[in-house]
Amino acid sequence: MMWFTINSGIGKETSVEIKENKVAIIGDDPNWGVRKTFYEVAQEGGYRIVSNGLYIRFPGIGSYGAVNTGKEVISLLKKEGTERSITELYFSTHGVPYAIDLYNSGNNIYLDNMTDFCESFVYENDSATVSDLAELYNKGIFSYDIKIILGGCYNGARHSDYPMPDKNNEVNYRWKINTHIENIAQQISRKLPNAKIKANRIQVSSGNFNKPIYYKGGIEIDASSFYRI
Repeated sequence: MMWFTINSGIGKETSVEIKENKVAIIGDDPNWGVRKTFYEVAQEGGYRIVSNGLYIRFPGIGSYGAVNTGKEVISLLKKEGTERSITELYFSTHGVPYAIDLYNSGNNIYLDNMTDFCESFVYENDSATVSDLAELYNKGIFSYDIKIILGGCYNGARHSDYPMPDKNNEVNYRWKINTHIENIAQQISRKLPNAKIKANRIQVSSGNFNKPIYYKGGIEIDASSFYRI
């Protein structure tokens, strides 16, 4: 449990008790072993894994709570944070610099401005964007100073961190060469201004962090600031 001081009126401050509500979203993968690893990493971190409980992925064994559309993620988070705001959110998923990758092309969670650097990109019907996360934040589904951990590869990549993709992989290539476009971790932090974001700059194995980057208010911060209550 944590205590925070809030402004409860003109010239008044009140201490309120905030109970932790740590939630994890598990991404999809056609390999059940990868899904299992995503699940176990979140479980070991003390997160409550949320899913609709209906999704079964074949071929393979077990869904392990995998969620495979951005639209479903938003729906689940809204449900989980309605009675008690989510204080920490972990995405145990794949990743690219411009998306939280749920292994469903066009239906992941994307930057708001994908077409600014890739005109051919199409947001499919079941996709979501950073603005959808910001809406949850503004409605109090997320706590004021929520911590969001992006476990996917390259979610916090600087352009120099990201290997040059083949030109045939148009979206990846266009993000790489358009160096003014921010990564998804930075955009989340900018649109959820008091949230703290942790993300991988480079490629990693599930659950690991190598050269992580931290943001608040769209600006890079140090690790101690991220962990400070």
